[in-house]
Amino acid sequence: MEKHIQDAINDNIIKEAASKYGVPFKDVTHLGGFENFIYEYKLDDIEYVLRFVHSSHRSFEHVYAELEFIDYLANAGANVSTMIETIDNELVFKIDTLNEEYFSVSVFTKAPGGTIDYEN
Repeated sequence: MEKHIQDAINDNIIKEAASKYGVPFKDVTHLGGFENFIYEYKLDDIEYVLRFVHSSHRSFEHVYAELEFIDYLANAGANVSTMIETIDNELVFKIDTLNEEYFSVSVFTKAPGGTIDYEN
């Protein structure tokens, strides 16, 4: 991940995103990520994944189309993690950063499983 993108994500951005889901900032934990910044939280005993996609990697429209497709698959009975809407009923929203860049933010239910090692 490029340094300027790593520098763009900060506690204020994470707090803003968490608040859109009614989640206290203190309950959000960093999981990692390669192309995206991935966090998790638990609410009412259900685990969720909070994803930040930087605009230099994918446009808002591309992320929205991806989520619509995943929603279509879920409604058709596919075994996929489902999206969670914000408290304002949004599938994805933008958080602006510097230089007209932004993060597209979305939340999924956390899929069961574990880390896959090289042999698998």
